[in-house]
Amino acid sequence: MRAMRKGLRGPDVERWQGFLIEQGLLDGRADGVFGDRTDAASRAFQQREGLVVDGIVGAKTLACAQALGLETYRRVRNEEVTPELTDQAKRLLKHHWHEPYGSEYPFEVGGRRYVGRIEQHYHPPGGPLRPWGYHPGVSLFVAVTLGPTEPVHDEASG
Repeated sequence: MRAMRKGLRGPDVERWQGFLIEQGLLDGRADGVFGDRTDAASRAFQQREGLVVDGIVGAKTLACAQALGLETYRRVRNEEVTPELTDQAKRLLKHHWHEPYGSEYPFEVGGRRYVGRIEQHYHPPGGPLRPWGYHPGVSLFVAVTLGPTEPVHDEASG
């Protein structure tokens, strides 16, 4: 997930807004626009969690939110693409190519959570990838999970 701040738009902003709504810090619905209300709610979250209050949802803010249940995604790297992921992307494109760019569709492969996002793709004319020119395509993202954490022990339990 990219760092977010006022003025950005997109599915990741919408996911962040949904988290802020669940946390009781943002009223209304998630619209994917990081405006004044999302900025204020982000600052309230940062203050509540003892973070630097700057309204920028960067690595520390995201890590804190992840520990509280925010699901984040990163783009699937080329070397991670399997035939199963390719087949899933083709199915998503076949059924959702007409949806607005930015539309996301969750799915699972091999027990991992993914999102296929309809985006505008471009292949230069005469190149090996077709269709040439601008066209709808699917970009794949995988859920990022927190690594194992050390158990917390109080004085009494040793």
